[in-house]
Amino acid sequence: MRIPKNDAPPARTATETRAKFKPDIDAPQDNTASAQRARLLCALRRGPITTVSIRRDLDILQPMARVLELRQAGHRIVTAWTYQETAQGRTHRVGMYCLLAGREGESDG
Repeated sequence: MRIPKNDAPPARTATETRAKFKPDIDAPQDNTASAQRARLLCALRRGPITTVSIRRDLDILQPMARVLELRQAGHRIVTAWTYQETAQGRTHRVGMYCLLAGREGESDG
């Protein structure tokens, strides 16, 4: 099913997204799973990020696996569904991930 263009949120340019989610200088830049988790966690601390943006801007080809691993490590990450256009101009329903404050098992008091 094709999503009408007017129902999709305005897409940010790749440059805008990269500027917002640029990993910290100390975040590992190799492609090991641990380096990818570190880059993703840095980006999540800055705000929500979509599957498309994670692949394109953070060079993580399997975002869902890294999100699962971060969740298993105790990080509270929620998924919301949204629509985003890819560089090829196609609109897809994708996950938008958001890091919540605190870790699982931590109390507020």
